[in-house]
Parts: sequence; structure tokens; C-alpha cells
Amino acid sequence: MKTAMIKMLAVDRLQLMLVVLCSLWLPAGWSEITAISAGDNYTCVVVDGGVECGGENTDGQLDVPLLEEVTALSAGSTGTVCAIAGGKVNCWGRESDGLLEVPEINQAQSISVGARHACALDAEGVICWGVNNYGQSSPPSLPGATAIASGDDFSCAIANGDIHCWGKDEDGRTTPPPIVAPEVLKLSTHACAAGRDTVACWGPSDFGESLAPPFAEVSDLDVGGLHSCVIAEGDVKCWGFGLQGQLQVPEIDLPRMLALGSGHSCAVGSDGLVCWGRTRSFLNAAGEMAFVTGRRLLEAPETVSLYDYFQRPKPAIMQERSPEDYIDELPLLRAVLTGDMVITTGSSHSCALSEGVVRCFGDDDVGQVTVPELVNPRQVSAGFDFSCAIDDSGVVCWGANERNQTQPPFSINPIQIAIGGRHGCLLDGATVDCWGWNFNGQTAVPYDLRNPRQVTAGLYHSCALDDDGVRCWGSNAYGQIDVPTLVNPKFVSSGLGNHNCAVDDTGVVCWGDDEQGQAQNMPLVRPVDVSVGYEHSCALDESGVHCWGKNTQGQTDVPVLDEPRQVSVGGNYSCAEDNSGLVCWGAMGLTRVKVPNWAD
Repeated sequence: MKTAMIKMLAVDRLQLMLVVLCSLWLPAGWSEITAISAGDNYTCVVVDGGVECGGENTDGQLDVPLLEEVTALSAGSTGTVCAIAGGKVNCWGRESDGLLEVPEINQAQSISVGARHACALDAEGVICWGVNNYGQSSPPSLPGATAIASGDDFSCAIANGDIHCWGKDEDGRTTPPPIVAPEVLKLSTHACAAGRDTVACWGPSDFGESLAPPFAEVSDLDVGGLHSCVIAEGDVKCWGFGLQGQLQVPEIDLPRMLALGSGHSCAVGSDGLVCWGRTRSFLNAAGEMAFVTGRRLLEAPETVSLYDYFQRPKPAIMQERSPEDYIDELPLLRAVLTGDMVITTGSSHSCALSEGVVRCFGDDDVGQVTVPELVNPRQVSAGFDFSCAIDDSGVVCWGANERNQTQPPFSINPIQIAIGGRHGCLLDGATVDCWGWNFNGQTAVPYDLRNPRQVTAGLYHSCALDDDGVRCWGSNAYGQIDVPTLVNPKFVSSGLGNHNCAVDDTGVVCWGDDEQGQAQNMPLVRPVDVSVGYEHSCALDESGVHCWGKNTQGQTDVPVLDEPRQVSVGGNYSCAEDNSGLVCWGAMGLTRVKVPNWAD
């Protein structure tokens, strides 16, 4: 056996820089990495002629096929991977947008996968496929093309010494500056190219990602979502957005290749693969570097050591907070941290945490109420057909896993979790991470959240509460991410439907799908909690629990409650905690709710 040394620079959510030094024993040995590429939340390499990928497997990007003699590789930002083996283009991962429907390509030479389309270069020229709403998949005639790159709804190629771009021209992305003898070309939301002792970038530059400093002797470059890096004069240099540590380049011996994702950076040097930034893009849920090849998991590292690398001042918008800081701000966590009962409702199952024990009840067709062993659990959340909890080991999930929703990312300081349709979100220190199904962008967390303190997950969207108020992302089919004006919002709930409700200084404010009246703003007296389900909502104020919206199964017919303290809404039923314990009403699937007895 041979040993491959892999150094990884990991950044926790409170911006403490850590280095993980792993000795990874591989069955066949990593002799030499010949290509590397990175997507938003994963990284792939070509080694020993085959492809190996690590990070998150949200869209099947780690389901690597068996390939030999791979000559080129491209990892798309949204989860589609393409590789050239024997002149043939092979693609896997995210199925939407037609990216897996590869057209006929004659002896492909290079490949580039963008956000929703891909382009390849063969002997006859440039061929593109996938989404074409801006013409990004309709290349012009480019005889003599030598390089191709696909980005976020636009494409570029080098032909006859010039750069040609097509597709969406927002922020000048299809208007490259003049570059002498361009050789390297990379695209993301912006673009960069390297020529003779010159690096030029163009397109959006909200964080300076397109403001390339002067460089000499550039041997490689790559672009991430909002940052850029080059290898110049034997060193890696990065600029742009760096809140997740993707600009903090560690020591790398003789770097020769780069790959950038939206929140992480990787380089290949003489001592192997080095990655830094957002850890979930190259570490698994156990915090290990475990790459997958040919549908077979490579052996985990035998030893992993963590030690402080260096500390840098925290940005002003990243304030270090402990769970106790949230007690007065978040009703759900107040109950968690004071030892009271916590209730959470999914589509047709519910879970509760009391006296250090998590119990779930209701439908169990995919194991969503079969709670695994938990060590000192302190929060639980139920989704459509899966559940997750925070315990001493981090985040633990169980139930359905068809969209990898029970495979949460590695977390260092988990504060709060929120489980939605087939995805989940996590408040980890001062950062929000989401995982699972991303068809509508519900796990694509905005990069500019400011000191987030609560997160919630809906059916196909997610929301967070930060210093600027409530921010939502994902599907907007019902206007659920169009947040109205809120006055000092304190809490937001997304539930399992397509609407949201928030508690602010004016009361409860709802928006999104209102077909059943579930998004109506009800007259309440100093509300302290709100919860939304499919098509109904409930809130707790000084006078008790109030529910509104769809009532086909009695889900809004609130029974008599003895001093209710919290409320949680499921698919077509509702639950509350009062002096008698846990009380539920409505329907849970086709059965009445049977509440477990903690005294048993």
C-alpha cells in the first residue's frame, strides 16, 4: 500500500482556523492527481486514470461511475459532473436541466460544466447542451477553438487568440477585456482569463472578485462563486469574498493546479491535495476526508489530528455567540435550553424532547419515528418524512433519504436545526448551512447573511432571521420568498407548505400561498410563537392558541388548553404543550394522534 498525504485547512463557523492533517491509506494508492475540479459543495479529482469525489452528495455527484483513462474533468456548481474517458463524455449527478443528456460528441478534447448547462470541445468545434434561456448553449461558429468554459448562464471560448463569449450579458459577462495570448479561461458568476503575464477578470464584482491584482508568471487560475485564485510565481494568491475562509491560503509546496467552489478552495501541490474554506465541500459528516471512486468508498483516515493554525479577527458581521445568547430571542430554543418539553411536527409524524429523551410517534413507513441512539439531545426537528436532532456528536438524522436529507454536513458548533420537505438547515455557530434536495435552490444559502440567529425550512424554500431581518431563498412559486416589511422580527416559521409567518412588533405577519386563508394576518394580542403547516397556521398569544386556514380535518379547531406554552403545526394537524403535557388535534395521515407518555 502507498500513503497519500492530504492536508486540509478547515474553517469552523466562528472563523477559527483549523488544520486537519490526515494520512489516508488508499487501496490502490494515489500516485498522482492529474486533474481537479470543484462544485459548490463537493470536490473531484482524477487520480490513477479514474475519478474520485468527496464532500456532499446532495444530487448524486459522489455516485462516481467506473471510468478508465480519464483525460478531463469538470464539476458543475449545482451538482453535475462530466468527465472525458476514451474521447467520450460521461456525466452524472444532478439530473435536471438536461445536463445528463449528452449530445453526440466526436472525440471530445475538453469539457466544462456550468450552473445549468455544459460545453465541450471536439475536433469539429464547440458543442453545448442544457438550459438555453439566454443562448448560453448556442455557441457561435468558432473554428480553431482551443479552450472552453461554462458559467452561470453564459459561456466563453478561446479561438484564434481571442476570447469569445455568449449567453446572459448581465454586468458585462459576455464582453471580455482585451487579453494578449489568453491560455487559461474559467467562468462562474464572473470570469477570469490568464494570458502572457496577465490576469484579467470581468463580470460582477460585488466583493472584488473581478478586480484581479497584477501578476507575473501565472500557471493556473480558477474562479469560485465570489472569489478567484491564481498560481503566480509559484504561490497561490486569492481575492474576493472570503467570509468562509476560502481566501486564507495555507502553506502549499509547489502548487500546480487549482479548483474553487462557492465557499472553498483547493490546490494540488507536491505533497498532495490541499483544501481550505467551507469544510462540507471536502469533508464528510464525520469530519473525515473520504473520497468515493467507482461507487466504492475509500478507506477513512487512520488518524486525524486537529490543532489551532492561527486566529484572525472576526469580521464585524460575524459575532461569536453561544446557545445561551438565543434564550430571549427564540421560543423554540428557550424551551430547549431550560429543559422544558420541545415539540416538533412533520407531515404525518411528530417528535418531542423532554427530560433528555427524544420520542417520535405517527407514521413510520420510512423510519421517521424510529429514533436512533442519541447522546444528550438538546433539540429535535421533524420534516416531511425524516427527523433530525442535535446531540453531543453533532446533527443526527433518520427516516427517508432519497435526496440525502438524512446526511447532514459536518458541524462544529450546532445551535439550531430546521427540517423541511426533503431538505434541512442548520445554524452552526454564526453560519447557516443547508443540505438535501436543492431543485429549487432551497439549500443555496445567501452568502451575505449578517449574524443569523434562527433558520427555518419549508417545502421548497428556506428562511433565516439575521441582523437585517428575515431573508428567504428557494422556490417563489407563491411569493413565499418575497418577505414583506417587518418591524423588529423575532421569529419566523416556514413549516411544510408554501407560506411563512413571522412574529414582529406589530403581531404575526404572514406571506406566500393564501389559497386557504393560511397567510392571513390575524388580530392577536402580543403573540410569542407561530407555526405553519401545509395550508394552516397557528399562533400563541396572551389569550392562548389560535389557528386559521384549511380545516378539513379539524386542524384549526383548537381544544381547551391549560396555559399553553408552545405550538407546532404539522401537515393537517396541530400540537401544543400545556400543563397537561402534549396535546394534538386534527389528523395525522389517516389516524388520530397517540401521544407517548414520558412517565412510562
